[in-house]
Amino acid sequence: MTDDSGYANVRIYAQLRPDPAGLEHLVRLQQALPPHRGRLVPQRQLHVTLIHFGKVHDVHGVIERHSGVPYNDYAALLSRYIADTEAELPTGSSVLVPVELAGFGRNGRTLAVQYRPTAELIDVHQRLLAILRTFLRDCGLPDPDEFMAQDTNFMFARTFNPHITVCKGFGGNPPRLPLEPLRVEPMQVVYRPG
Repeated sequence: MTDDSGYANVRIYAQLRPDPAGLEHLVRLQQALPPHRGRLVPQRQLHVTLIHFGKVHDVHGVIERHSGVPYNDYAALLSRYIADTEAELPTGSSVLVPVELAGFGRNGRTLAVQYRPTAELIDVHQRLLAILRTFLRDCGLPDPDEFMAQDTNFMFARTFNPHITVCKGFGGNPPRLPLEPLRVEPMQVVYRPG
């Protein structure tokens, strides 16, 4: 498979990043965690996911096994998916109110600040989900919801649970730390880690 699309194996997300003050708050939270109790998430990776897509080639491999869509067709559909997704992202910032610092995932070892979803972001998520369903259908998947429910890239796409992961592999109970509202703004959908 050759890639003339320019995506290589980048990750695709619809995501929001904290503003500088929010980033500073999250870093203070990380610094307040007991030392040697997990791996802190790097600052550049602190974000709220609206819709997770995954790595471009990995997702193609999964979809191709189900529908047979050739890579060139997939890449063209992906370009439209990215453009449509970027067009639906909020134009400004949003403020998220924290609920708690909690453990989730396998054995509760992923530590995240959970936030109350806003009506605006719930609406954005629903529009982004509709775009994702259209993309999957156009790739030859007759039941996008069934596909998403069974694929690890998309299994959480249908729900919006705003959170920011601050530590992975955390051992013990989450500490009680002061949480602040967080201002977030949209990021580029094509994520190239730096």
